[in-house]
Amino acid sequence: NTVSDIVAVGDKVQVRIRTVDAEAGRVSLSMITKEQEEASRPPRREKNNDRGNFSAVANSWKDTGAADWKEQLEEFGKEQPGFTNGAVVVERL
Repeated sequence: NTVSDIVAVGDKVQVRIRTVDAEAGRVSLSMITKEQEEASRPPRREKNNDRGNFSAVANSWKDTGAADWKEQLEEFGKEQPGFTNGAVVVERL
């Protein structure tokens, strides 16, 4: 949970420099290799830039039974109270 669970003041450790922020006067260090760090990250999701193929998320509405979405929305609207947003005029003298 904390650094002191792994090392103590005065311990000699091998580190690598991850980044240097000269403007802020900071150096980011790591005790694990770059390969270990990358292996511990969750896999990246790839973007689908091909317009001809749709992603599973984009097509998921077809699998949810929403073929009659228009009718369902109209039915839902009948059950909801009406709301009208009008302009507010304030006279300042």
